[in-house]
Amino acid sequence: MIEHLHRTKQGENKDHRYLGKETQNEIIHFVGSSITNNILLMMKSAKYYSIILDCTTDISKVEQMTVVVRFVQETRLDGVYDVRIREHFMGFLPVPDSSSSILTQVVLKFLQDKKILLCNMRGQGYDNGANMKGKKSGLQKRISDMNKRAFYVPCSSHSWNLVVNDAAMSPKYAVSVFSAVKSLYDVFSSSVRRWDVLKKYLPNLSLKPLSDTRLESRIDRLTPLRFQIGCVYDSLVQISEEFDGMTAHEATSLANEIKNYTFLTSLLIWYDVLLHISVVSKTLQTIDINVSEAVEVLEKKKAYFETCRTEEKFVSFLTGSKELATELELEDITLPRISVSWRRSKKPIHFTYEGRDETIDEPTKRYKSEFYYYLLDMVTTSLDEKFDQLKSHCDYFDFRYDIGELKNPPPDSLDTKCRNLAAILQDHESSDIDALELREELKELSTLVKPGIGPRETLKFVGRHNFFPYVNIALRILLTLPVIVASGKRSFSKLKMIKTYRSTMSQTRLNDLATISIDHELAEDLNYTDRVKEFAQAKVRMVRFV
Repeated sequence: MIEHLHRTKQGENKDHRYLGKETQNEIIHFVGSSITNNILLMMKSAKYYSIILDCTTDISKVEQMTVVVRFVQETRLDGVYDVRIREHFMGFLPVPDSSSSILTQVVLKFLQDKKILLCNMRGQGYDNGANMKGKKSGLQKRISDMNKRAFYVPCSSHSWNLVVNDAAMSPKYAVSVFSAVKSLYDVFSSSVRRWDVLKKYLPNLSLKPLSDTRLESRIDRLTPLRFQIGCVYDSLVQISEEFDGMTAHEATSLANEIKNYTFLTSLLIWYDVLLHISVVSKTLQTIDINVSEAVEVLEKKKAYFETCRTEEKFVSFLTGSKELATELELEDITLPRISVSWRRSKKPIHFTYEGRDETIDEPTKRYKSEFYYYLLDMVTTSLDEKFDQLKSHCDYFDFRYDIGELKNPPPDSLDTKCRNLAAILQDHESSDIDALELREELKELSTLVKPGIGPRETLKFVGRHNFFPYVNIALRILLTLPVIVASGKRSFSKLKMIKTYRSTMSQTRLNDLATISIDHELAEDLNYTDRVKEFAQAKVRMVRFV
């Protein structure tokens, strides 16, 4: 032992003291595999699952596809029945090519290696990339051809992000707001001295750079301007007075740009739109949200944007911009008249039945038509287009969202809905539910549960009594469908933390470290005494003879 410690101290036999890189990798892999095996046991016990995929490029320029599984876990502990929706990270898969055919091969090999049955997949959650969502040859189409019950649900957060992107492509009134925000950050962040000037006027708020991907986060970028625009303006004035050359010119130009009634009105409108978009985005990112709840939230928000078209709402924005103008001591509080040089040339009329577009000369009406109504139309139209597929899934499942309301359904309404649901949950001779049995169970269950409770609480009630097997299956499939791929996005942050600059770690070590970090709750629940014994048994070098 003394000799062993001496050689260890001298740096010899480092691979035989459980501190060498090979042994470390074995221990990490042992813990990571234990966590993954526990996830697979829970997943196979739940039977139905959904798969969530997303891709990114790591620091080594390797395309990594993250795999997350979603399922409903039913537990009964000390007589207490509980339901929990789980989403667990299963690893990063290197992808040699991002084509849909290669992605399909990688996914199928992963399912085969983990011994996960493709026939039990009930949901696919991807972003809106063409190779993922393509209706003719995308990944979701190839998986659906092999299992028609694997319903594709586009990421609601990504779709919502595209709604904001469509709205941000409005006329110059919208572009000028975000252009000013970007220029403000560039001016102040380019120098420590300039940033100190900003902090003197904004001790509790700070300017932030614009994000090109998370567009709904732009609400945080507009907050300083919305509530502290006077302080931002004063900081620009101080920089223009204390600095020389280009810096003073940029500060003066920005100060003049934000001290404008049209800019202030556009700022208030954009802040209100992004505020409501941000609330919806955060709501959709919760794991427990289901398809019906997501559609309900989107419908309410669409109704709000439609009410914004009233004259009272538009006048409220004009009133708010006048308050900001007073704070900036702005005397001209009128929208500018469009000069003649900006007007489009008149389109020639070739037929008598053609009408000529009426030119709007009054500035307020022109602003309302070209920016305010245009922005609202872009948001509501994009909502219908981007969430069309989500609503189609909801049409099959929404009648189970509030079973307590099914006490007195219209004639044949419940029967038709049950048959439609049974049809989409059937693949050849295999069927998840029986339409007639489901109908009778729903009629009986509607007399036992209170109206207003959601599918998760209903599933808890059904599980406690164990009398409604087809309702149980239908509710589990509903809760299994993914609404968002946020879990996959979150795993990318761990990827960047683990695989750092010029990292050459193996794919196995990367996956094991990511599993331990992401599913740390499962890692804490492991019985490490048993794990140490198993590891020691696997590493024993002496063969015992009887």
